[in-house]
Amino acid sequence: MWQKSIIIKYIFVLLLIFLISICHYSSSVYIAIDNLNLRHKQVVVSDSSITRFIHSNDDGDSPAYYKFLIGDDSSVLIGGRNTMYNFSMPDMKINEKIEWSPQKGNIDECIMKGKRKFECANFIRVAIKESNGRIILCGTHAYSPKCRRFDAKEKFEKIREIRQDFDGQAIVPFSPIDNATAVFIQEVNALFTGTVSDFDGTDPLIFRKKFETEGPLRTPKDDFKVIDDAQFIKSFSYGDYVYFFFRELAAEAKDNNNEKQMYSRIGRVCKTDNGGSGPFRERWTTFTKVRLNCSLPGTSPFYFNEIQSVTEPSYNYDHNSDIIYATFSTPYTSVHMSAVCAYKMKDIEDIFDNSFFKYQPTSDSAWRPYFKINKNNRPGQCNQDMSKTNEISFVVRNPLLYDTVRPIYNKPIFAHGPDKFTISSIAIAPQVKTVNIGSKDVIYLGTNDGKIMKILDIGDRKQTTIFIQTSKVFSSHEPVIFLKVINNALFALSNEIAVSLPLYNCDQAKSCAECVRLQDPHCIWDTNIDMCMGYDNKDTKTVVQSVSSGFSEICPNGHILHEELYAISDSGDKTIDEFVIKTIVIGFVIGYHVSQRQKKSNYNSQHSSVSSSGGCSSDYDSYGKARLTKHDGLAGSKMDHIYSSGPGTKNMDAVSLILNMNQNAAAMPMLGTYTQIQSGATTPRIDKNVMNCTLPRDYKVKKVYLKKKEKMYSNERKDNLQINLELEEQPYFHGFFPRKYIGSYFKNPGDYLILCKYKGNERHYFLELLDADIMVKRIEIAKENDDYFLRIPSETIKFFPSITILVKYYHRNQIPGYICLKNPIQRSKTFYCHCYIKYNKCEDLIGKGKFSTIYKGLITDGFYKGTLTAVKFLNFGKKETDKDYFKVIKKTYKYLIKEGSIMENINDKNILTFYGLCIDDLPITLLMEYCPLGTLDSHLKKEKNNICIGELLYYCYDIVKGMKHLSTLKIVHKNLTPSSIFISNNGFLKIGSFGKASEYGFNNTLITEIKLRYQPPEYIINKNIELNESTDIWSYGVTVLQIFNNGLLPLNELNDDQFKERILQNNFFTFPKKCPDTLSFGIKKGIFVVQPTNRFTFCNLEELLEVILKRIDLYPLPKPNETSLAKKGIQRSFILI
Repeated sequence: MWQKSIIIKYIFVLLLIFLISICHYSSSVYIAIDNLNLRHKQVVVSDSSITRFIHSNDDGDSPAYYKFLIGDDSSVLIGGRNTMYNFSMPDMKINEKIEWSPQKGNIDECIMKGKRKFECANFIRVAIKESNGRIILCGTHAYSPKCRRFDAKEKFEKIREIRQDFDGQAIVPFSPIDNATAVFIQEVNALFTGTVSDFDGTDPLIFRKKFETEGPLRTPKDDFKVIDDAQFIKSFSYGDYVYFFFRELAAEAKDNNNEKQMYSRIGRVCKTDNGGSGPFRERWTTFTKVRLNCSLPGTSPFYFNEIQSVTEPSYNYDHNSDIIYATFSTPYTSVHMSAVCAYKMKDIEDIFDNSFFKYQPTSDSAWRPYFKINKNNRPGQCNQDMSKTNEISFVVRNPLLYDTVRPIYNKPIFAHGPDKFTISSIAIAPQVKTVNIGSKDVIYLGTNDGKIMKILDIGDRKQTTIFIQTSKVFSSHEPVIFLKVINNALFALSNEIAVSLPLYNCDQAKSCAECVRLQDPHCIWDTNIDMCMGYDNKDTKTVVQSVSSGFSEICPNGHILHEELYAISDSGDKTIDEFVIKTIVIGFVIGYHVSQRQKKSNYNSQHSSVSSSGGCSSDYDSYGKARLTKHDGLAGSKMDHIYSSGPGTKNMDAVSLILNMNQNAAAMPMLGTYTQIQSGATTPRIDKNVMNCTLPRDYKVKKVYLKKKEKMYSNERKDNLQINLELEEQPYFHGFFPRKYIGSYFKNPGDYLILCKYKGNERHYFLELLDADIMVKRIEIAKENDDYFLRIPSETIKFFPSITILVKYYHRNQIPGYICLKNPIQRSKTFYCHCYIKYNKCEDLIGKGKFSTIYKGLITDGFYKGTLTAVKFLNFGKKETDKDYFKVIKKTYKYLIKEGSIMENINDKNILTFYGLCIDDLPITLLMEYCPLGTLDSHLKKEKNNICIGELLYYCYDIVKGMKHLSTLKIVHKNLTPSSIFISNNGFLKIGSFGKASEYGFNNTLITEIKLRYQPPEYIINKNIELNESTDIWSYGVTVLQIFNNGLLPLNELNDDQFKERILQNNFFTFPKKCPDTLSFGIKKGIFVVQPTNRFTFCNLEELLEVILKRIDLYPLPKPNETSLAKKGIQRSFILI
């Protein structure tokens, strides 16, 4: 019987290997076709040859918001905060520095408009070098864009003389973070820009300013068919036209929710367009646009709709055309991917010159092609006949072309995801010469997590793009916003840092095989000196390079590089017959090995190891329940060393060995088919079972202790995990963040983070890991004496002196029953440790309420370093000396996190700024903007009748603006009172106290009940109704009555029962005499009404107040030095924005 069992198992293993080989072959072909999730050949962690320039200023951590301006063969100009730098390349020496700051009056006005001080600097966004040596700089200039022309710099002068200032509106944006592009065309002496022209950033336009007598040209305002919510990426001159690349809301496309989709566009205008006449005066008559398509092909293509960056045209011999490369991404959903597509300029020109136009006859009809255009006198051309006003009128209003621009090969040359990063920037080293296959484009890709990837466009649709290397240049929270190849070096830019780095890192390859395998056109192996070095037209007789295959017969052991396995052949083509032959041979050997071991085995069938979908052995049955497993690798060794149990060791069971071979042989795609991509990535499920198993008495456990840190890592390569940091400082430590919120963080198998919680008075740690079955598994990190271990069923328990070392180890070695740790999930920048916050509980108390206590503190590290903050504890009035204090904060801390999660998504000048949460330990604390002037309630009661009506109206207006923003986010505040409104440093009111806030329809906060005097009648009747904007509208009406009644509540003379009775009888409030009649009437008819659906919205109230505030003849405004705030040193100007 046992012989028959052996034969059956032998056949089973043989078939399993055969199927795996076929799958591996199929997946390899799949990657080759689609260039999806390619694997890099080299990783550059650090490089001493990188030259850095880091922003520094006297204002703490105020950002520089660097922007590339212009460059030539040996230098580059970048704009920053109040400064323009001219760097030489590649040594990054400062050739020239021009400083230009706003005047104090400009800064004060900017702050009074609601902007923070660091935003009110002059961020240089445009530079123009004129032929006479002069230079023009344009900047945001404290949210009032300005341009300044500087005289030519004389030989011995250090500073340029100022020649002229002029308006910069529509040339640069008001905000430093708005996307914008500009290109100066010398032949027409004009600047062409794509930007926004208003304070709020809601008027995108393509604009031309001539530096002569002609007036400006622009696209129409508020015409969604022309430009709608555009984000401009790049512009350049090509032939007779200027091309603009941008993404916008597409008027012609809506998703399943009937909302517009974002599309990538190319817009084009003629350089010599002089505008039209009549209604088209100062309007483009040649502006047309086309959709730019980058998608994975299929019956239902998978689209990358959002363009992120683009290169300028360069000639490519493989395609016999000027081409451009562009990077794209999908929206930030659960399936976030990035791609690179290439386009021929002649294809783009052909569509602009010959495609039909696309239009919508009526607002309800479908979009269709327009056939009536005369192709012999086509609108949109530089030579168009301006007398054909009907056709020009049509195109001005309907500039969209019917066809789309498709990429070369009709697919991306590189695609990646789902992943956490976006490809944010791109540059090329055009037509780099190779030894034997001509010249090829080398492409550099920057990501939003600080990496630069290097790939090679091989120029052949049948061959896979080559992923040469990945370099870590900036920290993970510093996006690479710009790349450019200048003077044989790569210039990279983040918001704060400019760097120059080499184009290649050939010297890291130490052997001929390693050098050739890089397939880098920049690298050759010199056989004379046995060194991998840069290729600079050396004698081809002494060098070895194989860009097409990565293999050369000259190099010994050309098929092996360190631990990675790569199947390499001269032709690059493998047939299924090769896999069948290899399968039979490998199957025979491993099958025989298994049969021999089976003779000696006396294990029961329930202890057999079952393979999981991720390529690692699993200790879970089909229901996800843990079972005890005796691994061959563990049973076969008498003394298990700390290093010996990871994947790839010789003492591994057969099935795990096979899957491990497959796992190492090639990079598997993250998504198996396009069908999976279209339907979205599988949302990770959170396994509610914690691995906290009790082992049976007869289950023998072997304990292995690691005594020294150096012992584990003495022979291992370096990586980015720093074991010398405390756990609280590790980016993967998410502290007491609630587990129910973490599901969306996990994208790929191997993603992990660490959480903690208290059991009794002891802190317990848990490893959260996305396993191969796309379930988030929780594994307890237990502690024995002073050592840590994973509480999992295993014959050997490994102990570690710290959790950081435990994590480091399982990056190298498989967790028994799980996959290896791969990708640490970075915590948010709003995560702070308690040690980063300084305050004195005796001296810095701001306020104490029934549920919380607030102190004034200082943030000493992190994103808001050096900022004063309000530190909020949720303690329900308990003192630290109370016996039940710790019990209370353990039960309630999740609600403070909920409050923080709501505030984190709000960004408005009339709402308190959220800084972060301290969740590394209890008690959890919330950090938010500190307002030293206190609450509106105390201000009203103190000043009483000293506040004029005009100032009070602006208080009402500030509150409406903030509440309007909350309503757009579908957030109901539920605690809108003068006590929850704060006066900021610049005199603007800011809404706070979000402890009761929740999304519409939800009532899931700890303190849910609205204060009685602010309750609408429907809430008094039924506390379980769905809450929405109408709830806050009622509270706002009561707050307005208090504002005009010196802070006193209306009907304050009634007790609670009398108050309820009066409200339920629809006998509402009386109005203070100070309240303007128009406002009283509006509140009476639009707020204090029984039916919630008949109440005003905050948009209605905003319009009403703006009408009232414009009547300065009735309600005169005080001067800044005459307001009630002036006594507190605040001079606020009251103006409508």
